[in-house]
Amino acid sequence: MSDLDYDPLMKRIHAVLLLFPAAETALDTLDALEVLRHIKLARDLRRRFFRRQIFGGKDLHDLETLLGPITQVLEAEWRIEVINDEGMVQPHVERTRTCRGAEVHAASRPLYALRDGLIDIFELRHAEEIAMALRQETPD
Repeated sequence: MSDLDYDPLMKRIHAVLLLFPAAETALDTLDALEVLRHIKLARDLRRRFFRRQIFGGKDLHDLETLLGPITQVLEAEWRIEVINDEGMVQPHVERTRTCRGAEVHAASRPLYALRDGLIDIFELRHAEEIAMALRQETPD
């Protein structure tokens, strides 16, 4: 068995490393869709993805900063349709993404997955720090 089987932190780091190529592609696609508002930040993140250097708090902050405007686009790109077929007691409201919304959603998924993976790593590291501190305490 490998260390990945025994070490939850290493397992999560490995999973995040596997997300980097898709995250790089996502940045290219989102740039082509013209939804990136922080082009310089996107270029800097792409460089860090390529170098596999994105495990600090600043990296998570930068990724969330980049995703902010994308989230706004996703929230705005919905189509609402009221379905009132004959025989229905009450009309039904259906929300579907617009074509642009669907494209942005599909393209941005790797970045959201990367963000979620980084949050998992930070939470696991914090849990390990708490566990270490508790182990060092002496019982009363």
